[in-house]
Amino acid sequence: MPTLEGLADADLLALRLAAQVLRHKAALAGRPLVARWFEDLGRAVDSAMARHGVGFVVGEAPTLALPREADESDRAMLVDHLRLVATNPALSPALRAACAELRETVSK
Repeated sequence: MPTLEGLADADLLALRLAAQVLRHKAALAGRPLVARWFEDLGRAVDSAMARHGVGFVVGEAPTLALPREADESDRAMLVDHLRLVATNPALSPALRAACAELRETVSK
């Protein structure tokens, strides 16, 4: 998994918001495994922010991985949703690069 530690606090906040929105979209689409992945991403962001001294986290950061029972439709939705963030020109280059790395990781 790409590190979130190199992201600025503002980028982490933007990524947490993106994870919340994309989790909701996946849940509405009936893809609970994808929704759970984005929920885990939000928790990973919270952990990174806590290490930056912004906020706090109870528990350990999750490992970002789709469960074995995820099918190709789950993987395709996850990759597509990450593409939305990775190609958004309004976001910082560092955040777009981190999401592109995440996308590459889950598309394998």
